[in-house]
Amino acid sequence: MERDELIALGLEDAAIERILENEQQLRADYEGRIEAVKREYEVERLLSESGARNVKAVRALVTGGDVESVKAEIERLKNDEETKFLFEKRGSFHPARSPERLPDVKKNSFEERLNAARRAGNTIEAIRIKQQAASEGVMLL
Repeated sequence: MERDELIALGLEDAAIERILENEQQLRADYEGRIEAVKREYEVERLLSESGARNVKAVRALVTGGDVESVKAEIERLKNDEETKFLFEKRGSFHPARSPERLPDVKKNSFEERLNAARRAGNTIEAIRIKQQAASEGVMLL
């Protein structure tokens, strides 16, 4: 509120001063809170972009308040042997069923047939299975 508005309400000078001081203090508190939220958001954004596996855990280790000191601390944590596990390596993401982890159905089929031939004592059939597997690019022992 403005001083003129308070005077128009018929308040005494002492009351007007208290109201204006309280308003000024509340504004300063409010602006300080907004700045703190902005800083915290920026720090969490930096942590997310850096590949932190658990932002809250890494945030507990970061003591800096401004952006530059936080960046420096993140780099230090990423390079430190004791804390680098907290960050994902870029490009190291593998889906749960990546091609490297899928079972080789063709090889498994040949292996099952080969094991059955060996159990039956049929050496000629075992050789044929190995030759057929080799012609399709599957190497059996």
